[in-house]
Amino acid sequence: MRAISPKLLNYLDPLALYVIQPLIAGLSIVSLLVDDAEAHILIRPAVSWICVLLLQLIFAEDIWSFSSRHGRRGPLSMVWIKLLGAGICGVLMFAAAYRSAGLMDEGVLTHDPAAALYFSITAWSTVGYGDVVPSVSARPFAAAQALIGVLYDSAFIGLVLYASTRKGKSDDDDEQHNP
Repeated sequence: MRAISPKLLNYLDPLALYVIQPLIAGLSIVSLLVDDAEAHILIRPAVSWICVLLLQLIFAEDIWSFSSRHGRRGPLSMVWIKLLGAGICGVLMFAAAYRSAGLMDEGVLTHDPAAALYFSITAWSTVGYGDVVPSVSARPFAAAQALIGVLYDSAFIGLVLYASTRKGKSDDDDEQHNP
């Protein structure tokens, strides 16, 4: 298998930060806030799943760049910013999908943006209070979001632990211990 060129990898950070994440966040916010049928066409299930895939590619690239083979490729701050941005975009995108598909709030189908954002946050964190539940058409999104939330949270905790144990160490220290 051929390795990805470091030059290509250097273009992925700005592409993710300045194009993909703002585009997904913008589509999601428009879909959440506008009560227009044309605005909701932007966040149809196919578009939502494409956004999920793009965010997961950003997440996978962040984890890849953190690995030992590519850890020296760029500053860790860029990875943190991209992870935070992908997480926020994920919550917003799923909230827009829930608003479009509908949620059951106290037994009544609702398309309320506040309920959608609330449910998205609780599903992402896998808290799931049970007061708002997904409609039948929103269940695949809820299942995917819970799984993605567990992966993101686990990776985030691992990255925090890694960063806290690396504090004060240089790359030269690692090379002396791991020639």
